[in-house]
Amino acid sequence: MRFRLLASLALSASALLLLFGCSSSDAKHSADLIAAVKASTAIYNTHDMDAYAAHYTDDFKWDSVANGAVMGRNDFIAAVGALPKGDPTLLHYQQLTLSWGNMGFLDGCSFVSTNTATGIRYRAFHGDILDFEGTSIKKMTSFNDGSQGGVALGQIEPTVPAPPLPATRSWPTPDPVATKLAPVAAQKEAFARWNSHDISSVAKILSSDASVQFSILYDPVSRGAFAAWLGVMFAAFPDLRIQEVRTFPLNDNYVGSEITLGGTNTGSYMGNAPTGKAFSVRAAYLGRYDSNGLQTVLHLYYNSAAIVKQLGLKAVAIPASK
Repeated sequence: MRFRLLASLALSASALLLLFGCSSSDAKHSADLIAAVKASTAIYNTHDMDAYAAHYTDDFKWDSVANGAVMGRNDFIAAVGALPKGDPTLLHYQQLTLSWGNMGFLDGCSFVSTNTATGIRYRAFHGDILDFEGTSIKKMTSFNDGSQGGVALGQIEPTVPAPPLPATRSWPTPDPVATKLAPVAAQKEAFARWNSHDISSVAKILSSDASVQFSILYDPVSRGAFAAWLGVMFAAFPDLRIQEVRTFPLNDNYVGSEITLGGTNTGSYMGNAPTGKAFSVRAAYLGRYDSNGLQTVLHLYYNSAAIVKQLGLKAVAIPASK
């Protein structure tokens, strides 16, 4: 009996060592990927494109969602290498770099640039999903808003709808209710609640201090403002849905997803009469979940300019004198 007990304890200890050994190895790999991405960004800002190119595999593909273009490594390096030539003051950085396994997510990724005609300095945000091979980037899928430059420079009105007055940009949001779900399961639950169009249910999965960002200028909003935005979107597109393409875990309880947003415009949108047309845009969704399965981060990247275009509408220009 004593031998069996000792053997059982030994097996349990071995299993724990194996488990934590794998976890430690995964964490180290994640840290290596994050370090590699940060190093590549630092190199890009020195404008050494040969050294920058070394961080990408030979068969690398860049999927630029807003442009609808897919480029190979050489064309990608040429394209991003041309940016600092046009503006030597340009800087590129990420607010947050995440990874796990062979996946990564660049959150709050942005270019800080200067408009050569006006001298105005501005920032353009995007989110990137990365597929790695080793510590090299094999594929990068970039999600940005096609109107962000014009909005940042004050040339056009934002193409993201909101209630008409700041005082109404809220919703009677209920208190959060714990789901006790693991991060990936909680993200899928968040999508299901979105697709149910039950705004109170969506709000309940958001923690009281959740970081919610989805605008062109990446401005943070409250839980109530996000709920109000959903109300506007659901009224304009009663069949609005998230279609999940892929979902993957990331470090620190983050979860990344590539999704498709789509719906039919049968209600007023951006002050325009219903067009009856449908839209479909690819988007990136980043969530983070606490131990209660509540969402502490909701960052959504999608191309609002593409929605306007697909509906046959136009962005509203701001007069130069304004």
